[in-house]
Amino acid sequence: MKSVENELKELILDRYGNLSEFCKKIDLPWTTLDSILKRGVDKANIKNIIKITSELNIDVESLANGQIVSKG
Repeated sequence: MKSVENELKELILDRYGNLSEFCKKIDLPWTTLDSILKRGVDKANIKNIIKITSELNIDVESLANGQIVSKG
């Protein structure tokens, strides 16, 4: 079973081609995104999670519960 972090990474790669482009789009340092993906969404700063979920149009609460669910 994939972790939510792996699913999130795959979603970003599918939509943006690479993590660096996504980071530029949301004005987030690449090292911060890398840390979130390695250490876990649950250990991340809420402002960064909101940036990520807003750009990807996914539900914040679902992500906190380990699921990636589209807002619309």
